[in-house]
This record gives sequence, C-alpha cells and structure tokens, in this order.
Amino acid sequence: MGIPRVALEPDEVRITELPTEVLLNLLASGKVTATIVTKAFLRRAGLAQKLVFMNLQILFLALSYWADQLCDRAPPRASLDSRQFSG
Repeated sequence: MGIPRVALEPDEVRITELPTEVLLNLLASGKVTATIVTKAFLRRAGLAQKLVFMNLQILFLALSYWADQLCDRAPPRASLDSRQFSG
C-alpha cells in the first residue's frame, strides 16, 4: 500500500522497509543512529494506528446504520407481559 510513501519522509520509508541484517549493518557502521531508526519506526507505527482507528470508526458507522435499518424493518415484537402466559 502506498500510504506510508505519501505520509512519511522518504528516509523513514526506506529505513522501515530495510531487511533487519541491512539495518543492523547501517547501525553498526554509524551510517544511521538508533534515534533516527526509532523515530522512523514510531512514526510508521503511529500512522498505522491512525489508519486502523479510522477504519474502525467507518465500520462502527456502517454497522450502526445497518442496525437502524434492521430495527426499522422488523415487525413489532409481542410484549412479554405475564398475562400472555397465564392459562
């Protein structure tokens, strides 16, 4: 999916998509710092959290609408008055 490429900086995308071995070599050689790597992964995780929350809100709205439609179409239910059960 292209959302990280749009929402994150190019370096953040590159860092978070590197294989572990390559990332470890970059850290060991000092070409990137642990702070930069940590911030990149935190920003990507934050973006993912926002997207999941947004999808849950959309799902909740859709399910609420669906439930309202079912309630509007359902026939009235009989009362559970005890007199209905007396013999």
